[in-house]
Parts: sequence; C-alpha cells; structure tokens
Amino acid sequence: MNDIQYEISEAFFWARQVGAAALRRKTVRSLLIIIGVIVTASGFVFAAIDPSIHSPLAGIWYALVTLAHVGYGDIVASSPLGRFLSALLILIGIVLFALAAGIFASILVVQDLASLHEDDVVQDGDHASAERKILLELKELNSRMLALESQLSQTRRQVKPRQDRSGSTGT
Repeated sequence: MNDIQYEISEAFFWARQVGAAALRRKTVRSLLIIIGVIVTASGFVFAAIDPSIHSPLAGIWYALVTLAHVGYGDIVASSPLGRFLSALLILIGIVLFALAAGIFASILVVQDLASLHEDDVVQDGDHASAERKILLELKELNSRMLALESQLSQTRRQVKPRQDRSGSTGT
C-alpha cells in the first residue's frame, strides 16, 4: 500500500470516527430531527399554498433545496405567501447551518482532546472536566516556572563579581 492509499484509508477511518461520535450526541440527533420536521412540514405547506408546487413531494424537494441554500431553480415559489415563507426558510437554514457548524466544531475539539490524552478520553458532556484538567496543568506549569525563576534569581545573587588584576570588578 503506497502513501496516498494509506492517507486515504486514514481519512476514511477519521471520518467514520467523527460520524460515529456525531451520531452518539443527542444534539446532532435532535438537529437532524428538527431539520427533517421543518423540511417535511414546509414541503406540505408549500404544496398547499403555492400553485407552482404541484405535490407534497415537490414541496419537500423545494424546502430542502431552499433550506440548504442550493437553489436549483427547477421549482420556484410564485405566490407572495410562498415567497415570504421561502425567505423565512432561508433564514432558518442560516441559523441551522450555524448551529450545525458549532456542534461539529465541538465534536472535532473533543476528538482532538481525546487523541492528545488517550488515557484521559473526554466523554460526551464532560467538557467541564477536560477544561479543569487543562487549567490544572497550566497552574502547575505556572508554579514550576515561578519556582525556576526564583531559583535563578537566588543563584544570581549568590554569585559575587570577581576582581581582576587591575582592581576592577568584572562579571
């Protein structure tokens, strides 16, 4: 197996890990359910109120395309109410994408923390514990640095300047 095949297999392994971690989180499952309900309900609403959307399935397709900001243009709302609801659906899509980005960013941070400390795996919902561990490590490093600085300044005070043959002091 060459390097490219190895990198590709590692990338797929990583993607499977992130996907599994995402599906284990209640927030991701809830977000997917919310998106499904919004797309399905708005699809039926669009089919009922807009004459250019002829079936609930076409309405669901239009809602999904609008929510995802793809906008293929194969189906377009023509009534004023349909266009208004489309604009609302676009705004809802922006909010849902921002929410999804935040959720997946936190999943990636947790994955990264888990890989840094394989013995201290951060479980879902245990972010406060991981943050406490990091803060304790920083506090310990700070106290060690202060102790080293104190030792260094004491060592400098103890070393007296020596006199050279001319009578002046040198360092």
